[in-house]
Amino acid sequence: MIDKVFIDTDGLIWFKNPNLSNWYDHPSASIAKRARQDNNGHPRLAGICLSGVMISQIDSQLPNRMAGAIKELELPDYLMQKASHNLTRVLPDLPN
Repeated sequence: MIDKVFIDTDGLIWFKNPNLSNWYDHPSASIAKRARQDNNGHPRLAGICLSGVMISQIDSQLPNRMAGAIKELELPDYLMQKASHNLTRVLPDLPN
């Protein structure tokens, strides 16, 4: 179960499970390869909150919201490709 998704300005996608204390780069923490600390509901690295877009509405439209958030960030092409790849990687595991 996830309650928030965060897409940072480096093209990484972070998922927050309300029962866990960190943000993970995969909806399932056991599969995740990276984690970030939580700072009052916002992901941080080395004590600094990450820049990006927060998605708090988790429902069947989540993939569309995530794609829209990636476009909203107006990332350079190489980061846009990285974010799109990360979205494709996690799509099968998103909650319905």
